[in-house]
Amino acid sequence: MKSKLTRLIGVTLIVMTLIMVNFSCKNKSKKDNNKTELTTISYPKEIYDFGELKPGEKVIHTFRIKNTGEHPFVISRINSGCSCTIIKYDKKPLKKGEELKIDVEFDSTSRYGKQLKTIMVYGNVNTGGIPLRFTANIKQ
Repeated sequence: MKSKLTRLIGVTLIVMTLIMVNFSCKNKSKKDNNKTELTTISYPKEIYDFGELKPGEKVIHTFRIKNTGEHPFVISRINSGCSCTIIKYDKKPLKKGEELKIDVEFDSTSRYGKQLKTIMVYGNVNTGGIPLRFTANIKQ
C-alpha cells in the first residue's frame, strides 16, 4: 500500500512538472514573437526657438525624426510634461528611411518669461527617450 502511494505521488509530480514546463515554453515563444527589434533614428539635437510671444499666443513647430536603422521605429509613448503643449503625429510604424513629423503646439496662456520645454519620445531605440526641445520668451 505504501509503495502504491509513493508511486502515485511520484507520477503526479512528474506529470505536473511536464505540464508546467510545457506552459512556460509556450509563453516564452509568444513573448519572443512580439518583441520589437531595436533601430536607430536621427532627430534634431538643437533647441527650437519660438522667439518672443504675447501671453495667450499659440504657435506650432514640426519636429522631424528619420528612421536610419534596419527595423521599423515604433513610438510607445510621448510625454510633453506640460499641459501647455499639444502633440500630433502619425502613430503607424516608421519604416527604414521614412521620416515622421511630430507637430507640437505651444499655448503661452498663463506663461510668462523664458520657457524651456522638453518633449520625450519613447520607442524601440536604445537611447532611452528622445528629447525634442523648444524655447519661447513670453513678454507682457
